[in-house]
Amino acid sequence: MSWFDIIKDAKEEAEVFFYEFREALFKQITSVLEEIDKDEKRLDESEKTHEAILASLSDIEREIMSPLINRQRDDRDETREQLNFTRTVLNKQLEEMKGIFEQVQDAPIEGKLVLLREHFADTPGFDGEPILDLKTLDEIIHNLGFEGKGLE
Repeated sequence: MSWFDIIKDAKEEAEVFFYEFREALFKQITSVLEEIDKDEKRLDESEKTHEAILASLSDIEREIMSPLINRQRDDRDETREQLNFTRTVLNKQLEEMKGIFEQVQDAPIEGKLVLLREHFADTPGFDGEPILDLKTLDEIIHNLGFEGKGLE
């Protein structure tokens, strides 16, 4: 195998790693956003059911249940507020990440790997674990042979 083939294979491996990481990151965020949408729909359905039950109560029953009814409404409002806040934060993060990846779209793979290290090395995922496998990234950087050249 020639040096050209070795470098070509290392670059292909690096490109695959970069694009798989990017797509997994976007997929993770968009799947959480989809879950938020589902949660909001369930909350809406719950509210409709709750209001229908309330409509079926007599005035005295409604008066007796008033503290519980008000607490449930407050809980729903707080939950809706939290869902909207989380959606806003995630949408903002998604747009920022898209912008970051667009900045290096035409950069050589070495620059793309530097981007991963600089922006995602210490970033935890939704499960609390790091989203970037630094060991694999370091191996890819080593295989490309550009460590020590100011690019790592």
